[in-house]
Amino acid sequence: MIALMSSYSGNLYRQIASSVGKAIKHVNYYKELTKDKKGEADLLNIILKEVFDDYSQHLGTCFTVFDSKLASTVNRLINLVNKKLHEDYKIEYEDDINRYLGILHEKSNHLDFVYSMPDKI
Repeated sequence: MIALMSSYSGNLYRQIASSVGKAIKHVNYYKELTKDKKGEADLLNIILKEVFDDYSQHLGTCFTVFDSKLASTVNRLINLVNKKLHEDYKIEYEDDINRYLGILHEKSNHLDFVYSMPDKI
């Protein structure tokens, strides 16, 4: 992801949001090729885990594009786990998703999209 960030000029928040967007495009391509919902969920979770582990302290600033990109990606993972995968997989992703939701509600609750998201799955 760092390699993607170096090609973008702008501030850190926009760079991260751009990198996440580029990574999501690769996930979409993987999804089209393989039709593998579990693999898609794994890739989304890897992206989110990396960003939340390294950059969650930057959430809640005036650069809402970063917050919005992470919130929409978390929402996509939630929908995938709840609606497209067998319910046994929910246990595998539940702790990570609940951690992401907790961080988003703590730092980005000023966004209507985040405010309307569930506290836990």
